[in-house]
Amino acid sequence: MKVTNVKSKELDLTEEEAFALLGLCMTSPEKLDATAEQAMRKLAGYCKSRVRLGSESGRRASGSDHTL
Repeated sequence: MKVTNVKSKELDLTEEEAFALLGLCMTSPEKLDATAEQAMRKLAGYCKSRVRLGSESGRRASGSDHTL
């Protein structure tokens, strides 16, 4: 995963790191500010697409119709 901001600095996260960070955001007892909320939504979208891709490739390989 490569994230680019307005200043063209990059942040590289592995898929495992992205899921771990999302988990921390979702379980944090602190209230998220608007920037953190937006970042969490983007990260959740990324993680959701990765899960969807994984389940689709698993279905094709196994012939299963189950989805997460």
